[in-house]
Amino acid sequence: FISFSSQNPNIHLSIQILSSEEIYSRMNEGRLDIGIVLSRLPFQSLQIRPLLSEKMHCVCSGNLYPDRQKIDTSSLDTSKEILLDWGVEFMLWHDFRFPSIWEPRFQVNEITLVSEAFQQASRWSIVPDTVANLFIKQGICRRITLKNPPPDRVSYVLTPAMAEPSTAELTTLFQQSLDSYISNLNT
Repeated sequence: FISFSSQNPNIHLSIQILSSEEIYSRMNEGRLDIGIVLSRLPFQSLQIRPLLSEKMHCVCSGNLYPDRQKIDTSSLDTSKEILLDWGVEFMLWHDFRFPSIWEPRFQVNEITLVSEAFQQASRWSIVPDTVANLFIKQGICRRITLKNPPPDRVSYVLTPAMAEPSTAELTTLFQQSLDSYISNLNT
């Protein structure tokens, strides 16, 4: 977003962080020009396309499971989990793999809290590839391969099916910039 704004100084960019449901609702009402969500819902008024598919990884504090490079979810100590809701498919997988009667000790909705928690105690979490790579690069944690990983996390871009002529060109420009950014992540 910052790069797009810098490259297009004449465009006024307003960013709102909302739940996927709120984004769908506001897009459907014509209150947003573009949205990025983690779930695909059927809306006739919206064009929905996959943006990014990422593998999910277990990351943990350096002193947790020091002799393990690969682990089964049944071997993870759930009292040390930092749980983030990565979308419906992830939570279905999580509920299947971990007892439904189990209540997470530490659940957050902001990724920066995960990095802080790793620095305070021995913890583990399941995060998308981009987050795992960032944390490892920062020396916050290490990656352990899951023997039974969750499904890939897919992000989607929403745009109006019938875009207003006044915003269609800007929306296309933003999507091109976003696609370029995503392709650079994979190189």
